[in-house]
Amino acid sequence: MENTLEKKTETIFKRYGIRYRFFVLFAVLVIIPFLAIAVLASTVFRNNVVDNYGSNMADTMVAVSKQVKILMKKYEEATMNLYYGGAVNVLPEKPEDDLIISALESICFSNSDVLSAYLVCNSQVYSAGLSNSVDIRQVVASHKEEILRSGGKPRWFRTDALFGQSGSQRYLLMRSLNSTDAQNVGTLCLALSENIFSTPLSGLRTKGVERYVLDSDGRIFFSMGREDIGTEFSADNFVLGEKTLYGSCKFEGEEVIFASCALNSPKLYFVSVCPVADILEPVAKLRVATVLICLIYLAFVFSMLFLLNHYIFRPISVMSQKMDIFAQGDLNTKVELLSIGEIQSLSQHFNKMTEKINLLVMSNERSLKEKNELEMKALTAQIKPHFIYNALNTIKWMAVINKQDNIQKMVEALVGILMNAARIEDEDYSLQEEITLIENYARIQKARFMNFEMDITLDIEPGRYKIRKFLLQPVVENAITHGFARGKCHGQIRMHIWEDGRLRIKVEDNGIGFDVESWRNGDEKQENHTNIGLRNIEQLIQLEYGDEYGLEILSVPDKGTTVEYLLPLIER
Repeated sequence: MENTLEKKTETIFKRYGIRYRFFVLFAVLVIIPFLAIAVLASTVFRNNVVDNYGSNMADTMVAVSKQVKILMKKYEEATMNLYYGGAVNVLPEKPEDDLIISALESICFSNSDVLSAYLVCNSQVYSAGLSNSVDIRQVVASHKEEILRSGGKPRWFRTDALFGQSGSQRYLLMRSLNSTDAQNVGTLCLALSENIFSTPLSGLRTKGVERYVLDSDGRIFFSMGREDIGTEFSADNFVLGEKTLYGSCKFEGEEVIFASCALNSPKLYFVSVCPVADILEPVAKLRVATVLICLIYLAFVFSMLFLLNHYIFRPISVMSQKMDIFAQGDLNTKVELLSIGEIQSLSQHFNKMTEKINLLVMSNERSLKEKNELEMKALTAQIKPHFIYNALNTIKWMAVINKQDNIQKMVEALVGILMNAARIEDEDYSLQEEITLIENYARIQKARFMNFEMDITLDIEPGRYKIRKFLLQPVVENAITHGFARGKCHGQIRMHIWEDGRLRIKVEDNGIGFDVESWRNGDEKQENHTNIGLRNIEQLIQLEYGDEYGLEILSVPDKGTTVEYLLPLIER
């Protein structure tokens, strides 16, 4: 599976080349990171908005709980009027109706939210404020055990039994009264309006935000909506805690942000809930603007990619195709001027390059044609001298018949020299062939001058090594024609050939010699011709083999000349 995927990827890369690679890299390094950053920034911004909103709601709930606590404290302190007036001490043995009722009326008149006040002592009920048809003794009896457990501390209850005609909620503040002589001598009950909660909360009305007061069992103790009071507050991932909390949860199937704080005495929880959608509604325009910016950015990106493809990738692809056609042998291939700037300059250079290559190919073809023609002429030149060789061979055989050995040897030597000279340049020309040429030449020259002897000493096998043609002959010629030409008798030419990692050849004669320094300076007379042959040999060696090779010449007038060759050792 992996091999198949790699092959497909490789096929796509070969087909689309740099264009596909550039698009992939641009998507990986630019487009995807941009979208990821945009999503990340949007998420961070959303979380930051939600977090700030939740923190603000929590602070608001803390402030509301403090206001409610102050009001509750106020009404709890109002219950102390029965103690201040001494009404509690007359209970239950010496009830004084006027004193008790006066104390209850004082509580109602001094607190506008107290609708009525009741004191239940055994079966006796004292009341002040608004009247109600409900038997307060039954209401007190329903909470009797909890009131007694509190040991005289105030307790708060919600009731539907008192003054509920207008749909408003009523709340009861109850406490057990203790005289100086006895415990639980009576139960004080204050009926209060919902203003204790609605007044602090009504000033916080915000669109979409719902605020609740929960009891210790998690039931709704107060709500501005009123219809859900008494029901259980159910929300996923919502936990009541002693500390101020805020976070997110699911409430009635909708994602909301909640904030809560606790009121210890009485045990109540103030909760604020706001749908996330309502929180993010003010930033919806910003989100639309962000999406619009992203779309505009992507439009610019794809426009840039289109321009890159039009002005760079497509021209390069066309030029690559033209190069393939040129490589297949169509030397007249031309590229129309593509794109602008550097790409256009590149196409111009390509056209110039093809023109020059075409001219070089044509020139090379002409050179090859001329070389072939020269080779044909050389072959023809080889054929033409054959009649001379045939004539010389006829003379040789006539000398053999007439027993003229000298004439026979001279003709054979001359034929060897002529055949050697007429050969096409041979890159595999051997040292042995050059020695044979020198021997033939010396044989003819000896018949002419008859005043010298030649000796060749070989310390190597000359047939194994290559040498340039006519490299030794000019030195031998100088020794014979110039060294012995002035009546020098008993001339001697010695040639020694050996190798020491390089080819060494020494040619010595006992001729008339010459002044080497004058020859180097060009002062030697031209009629001698000695300077011309040696100088040509030196130049030829340097051109053929390099400056590290050459001739070493030592000559003493009237004593002779020594020429030593330093040549590379090149095997055939």
